[in-house]
Amino acid sequence: MLHSGTSTFGGVMLGAVISSILWGVNTVQAVMYFYRFSTDSGAWLLHVLVVVAWILQGLELFFLSLESYVSGLRHPFSVHLVAYYPWIGTSWVIIGVVMSGMVQTFYAWRVYQLSHKIYLMPVLTVLIVLKLGVGIATAVLPIARGMTTWTIRETQWVPPLWMATDGVLDLTLLVCMCVALFAQRTGLRSTDRLINRMLRYCLHTGLLTSTVTIGSAISYWRCGTGTLTIALNISAFSLYVSAMLANLHTRSRLREIFQQDIDKGLSIQLQSVEGSDSFTLTATPVRTTQ
Repeated sequence: MLHSGTSTFGGVMLGAVISSILWGVNTVQAVMYFYRFSTDSGAWLLHVLVVVAWILQGLELFFLSLESYVSGLRHPFSVHLVAYYPWIGTSWVIIGVVMSGMVQTFYAWRVYQLSHKIYLMPVLTVLIVLKLGVGIATAVLPIARGMTTWTIRETQWVPPLWMATDGVLDLTLLVCMCVALFAQRTGLRSTDRLINRMLRYCLHTGLLTSTVTIGSAISYWRCGTGTLTIALNISAFSLYVSAMLANLHTRSRLREIFQQDIDKGLSIQLQSVEGSDSFTLTATPVRTTQ
């Protein structure tokens, strides 16, 4: 996956800096998540997901920092970046692939919960498995073949296939999620308001990760494994966790909106009074599903 000295080192350093910033942001988001939703019934699986994602991102940042130290300080630009300790680069790539695949699996499960369309799951499962397989191959094949670069003709198609699969999977999940949410619209003002808010959140977070992954694939095709390609690829791993935590936090905002609608959004229903020609105005709270 990694190419040559200075360009690769710059990409890894830039990606490590971005990942460290996002890891700090995600740490705050994780703490706030447990503070807000620690008492939610039946949410233990989400709690485990958040903890595992945070730990994996920390491990990825550790190996990125180690790679930066080995390449930039201990052996500055003398050979290829992974020539001394190939397992370092392999480790952070595999951790990033697993971390992003875990988040995408979570999104696929949410799509199923919203749509209840079982035929979508095989398609999403195939894309997730393909992404994981090609991503791990991107990390392992150079070591298995005794290479330090992806310049060999018969294997140089693997990294862009991984990045392209990632982007296609993100776009597929985004479209499925938006369609599933739009199908939940009922015509009630408060319910549709919540769904519109959720659609905006999904578009913002989904388009961000899709743009970065597709951008890294385009950068690889045009420029090879240079600074921009490596930096985008590393940043995408942390962005997946940030997007997942941001989506989980939207529940707090949606609850506030729901409560505001309950407090001031009273619907006036006309009920006929039996035995008379008059009508009675009855104020009842609008019931919606969160």
